[in-house]
Amino acid sequence: PQLNEQTQRWLQQQSTHPVPPYLLDYCSGAPLKALTLLQTGQVRSIEQLISALQQFLSDGKDLLALVKKLESESEITQLLGWFIRQYCYAHQHPNEMALLQRYMQWCRDEQSILGQNKHLALTSFMLDLYKLLH
Repeated sequence: PQLNEQTQRWLQQQSTHPVPPYLLDYCSGAPLKALTLLQTGQVRSIEQLISALQQFLSDGKDLLALVKKLESESEITQLLGWFIRQYCYAHQHPNEMALLQRYMQWCRDEQSILGQNKHLALTSFMLDLYKLLH
């Protein structure tokens, strides 16, 4: 924890942007990656996606808007994996294993199915997450 606090302070000194408390965890503890996300403004995009994911998982609305936002994210696999782990941890969700298995299936399909319709695959994945959480 102390190293994390020191790194958090270092990031704040290096950037004019506020450092979200989750950023180092999101970057797997890599301070230079976190700094890059801060300096390029990608943190704002990540925050918007996290908010949209939370909103969708709470009310099931705006799926198409969420999928459109996710499709434009270059590190969608990392974002979704991190979000699912954080969500399960925060909510002590009983379907954690099923959620992670579905995520791994989506990742495998994303990598191995040539010509896969990304929009349809992502929509299906989001609907499955919603069902598993409700």
